[in-house]
Amino acid sequence: MSFLSGHDHSGNGNSFDSDGFANFDNMLGSSTNNFATWNPLARRAALTNPTYSEGNLKIVHPNLSGNATYGVSSIGVDSGKYYCEILALDVVTAFSLGIATMLQWNGDGNRNSFISYKNDGDIKKYTNVSSAEATYTDGDIIGIAFDITSETVAFYKNNALQHTVTSIDAGYEATYHVFAQCSTNDKHIANFGQDSSFADNKTAQGNQDVNGIGDFFYAPPSGFLALCTENLPEPTVDPKNHFNTVLWTGNATDDRSITGVGFQPDFVWIKSRNTTNDHLLFDVVRGVGKYMRSNANDTETSIADTLQAFETDGFEIGADSRLNTNNDPVIAWCWKAGNANTAFSESGNNPAGTHRANVPAGFSIVSYVGTGSAGTVSHGLGAAPELMIIKNTGVNDNWAVYFGDNTDYAILNTTAGRADSANWWNDTSPTSSVFTVGTDHSVNADGENYIAYCWRSIDGFSKIGEYRGNGNADGPFVNTGFRPAFLLMKVLNTASDWHILDSARDVNNPIQSTIDPNSEAVAGSGSDRFDFTSNGFKLRQTSGSYNGNNSDYIYMAFAETPIKYSNPR
Repeated sequence: MSFLSGHDHSGNGNSFDSDGFANFDNMLGSSTNNFATWNPLARRAALTNPTYSEGNLKIVHPNLSGNATYGVSSIGVDSGKYYCEILALDVVTAFSLGIATMLQWNGDGNRNSFISYKNDGDIKKYTNVSSAEATYTDGDIIGIAFDITSETVAFYKNNALQHTVTSIDAGYEATYHVFAQCSTNDKHIANFGQDSSFADNKTAQGNQDVNGIGDFFYAPPSGFLALCTENLPEPTVDPKNHFNTVLWTGNATDDRSITGVGFQPDFVWIKSRNTTNDHLLFDVVRGVGKYMRSNANDTETSIADTLQAFETDGFEIGADSRLNTNNDPVIAWCWKAGNANTAFSESGNNPAGTHRANVPAGFSIVSYVGTGSAGTVSHGLGAAPELMIIKNTGVNDNWAVYFGDNTDYAILNTTAGRADSANWWNDTSPTSSVFTVGTDHSVNADGENYIAYCWRSIDGFSKIGEYRGNGNADGPFVNTGFRPAFLLMKVLNTASDWHILDSARDVNNPIQSTIDPNSEAVAGSGSDRFDFTSNGFKLRQTSGSYNGNNSDYIYMAFAETPIKYSNPR
């Protein structure tokens, strides 16, 4: 639909004065479909940032004496075929348009994850010039047709195909965004399908994609779609059926049901918020009453008055003071891990065990018995896990964290930064069926028992990745593809706490209440740390624990609402 200036078409008589509105101010859009724009939250704080206007479709880049500034689309995709057009309004010096990952865009040039068409005719794939095509200048329209599934990017000048780049390398990040890199007062305006007049700089042409969506100057190539929420894939997971956070106030009574989870949870992580108490981690594979503490390296403990039952809409707790002290506020993060356990046998050096997997939601719980020699463990996810948390349940060993780098590991119960050792993952990445453990006692001692929590990213539900800090209160923006309900994160370069933030405690922005998995301390609240938006999170904190300049961070986020159905925030 388009919003027609002045007149109310609902019959409710709510017409408004259209003074100051031109025809091109009436762009396509609706309450159920949002087109991409340039994202003003995704700003390079180390540089003077560009000026946004015309509904965040126009960018004017400042004069930086040859240094570049950037624009990046508000919607990113890791699959599918999409098309957009960018009108070059004023090409002064360096002008470059294309697609990139947010890691690349945020300044990590080692990611090898951008492809662009420059105004001098060069088409660049990463740092290499792969082709020299037609130059472009003021008034030219550059079309970008990118197929992430087939790994191709085609560039057009005024509807004439210039070059098609093949073989996209996402590196550590699979989600690509449209980007612009310009300098010295360059100006351009984008059309992701909402305005083929480019704010009245051209005569609108009204071309649509194959789904009948959009207003393009040129007809999109066959099968390519407008970059908008209606064209995004339908989420395969309803977040509220697979992850939820519940809050309660303790009353010191036994046999108390905590409800409102929305499903029977299989992994429950509990922490009192206002008292110095342990994190208690329970799962259905090990059984009720058996917990481990993420803030300690000790063994599994069994106490009957902790978590007493996994119920259809939550769980039952006893009177243990760490989760049910009178008048103490408590939080629990809850995950669904499937409906049945699957046993697997020892084979050579490969451990035996049991996994319980929620394949659609990308989460499994795995128990196994170590062999002492490097081997593989079945995880049941059907795709490679991206983050794993593993604990020896019978010995005082550290919590081992795998975060996507098979040469490094992190430790959940300490502040230590990442460390390099082949003894943890045997320098071998997980596959769609197994993960590899080396010989370190924390992950694979002969005859000892382990529990592993394994996650992978699921579009619209969960996102595991990295971001690079810039040390500025106008920090990096991280696109998750949904409004987060939960965020676990840790700086890798230095010693610092792990942090959990969520939208259950901070319902509105800023998100600033943290709980640290490695500490029994009470929940912390400081200066503005994050904004949770409809499509990700924005750093507002300069502390090195969250946003140190050129520091690397890992994160795992779970959705409140997928961007396809999330209103802008």
